[in-house]
Amino acid sequence: MGKEAVCKVRFGGEEWTAKTHLEEDLITVRGDRRLKIALQKEAWVDEEWLIVPSAEGELRLELGADAPKWAHVIQNPRTLLDKLGLKPGHAIAVLEFGADDAWLEGLPYAHSVADGEFDAVIVRVDAASGLKNLTPLRDALLERGMLWIVFPKGRTDITEMQVFAAGKALGLVDVKVCRFSAIHTGLKFVRPRK
Repeated sequence: MGKEAVCKVRFGGEEWTAKTHLEEDLITVRGDRRLKIALQKEAWVDEEWLIVPSAEGELRLELGADAPKWAHVIQNPRTLLDKLGLKPGHAIAVLEFGADDAWLEGLPYAHSVADGEFDAVIVRVDAASGLKNLTPLRDALLERGMLWIVFPKGRTDITEMQVFAAGKALGLVDVKVCRFSAIHTGLKFVRPRK
């Protein structure tokens, strides 16, 4: 999401100026006092203030003209499909997810890249050894297609740097990182522009 601002903060009867950051599922406040407020799709604007209710109390941020934009993002969070850039009509291949494919929300997809060309190929890789033979996945991409490599977070046996290196070895460039789930991250690769 990446919305960030330095603004006045009101919380728990106190007011101070702090750096605030709107993340996918929380707002962080850094300054004299630090806060992390979990988002619940509820926020509204009162003049120049964004108001976010939470179990800990009401958070108020003086964001000026940006307050309605932040409220809209909180009220309408992006879905995983939005973040991945998947749309109806895309030819999609999903590999190595097993029965864990509910996130596709009814989009049709293939379980193999053997007989097709795809707008998106999404592969889950749970160990570094799974990064060795990705060439058929790259070759199955349409010219403007995307390869998403989804891997576990916080492990030493498969790291983000290994995934970057695997994409680069395919002649692809990384263009986006995405929180895929609480335990998985996704990196998006595409062909370099000519």
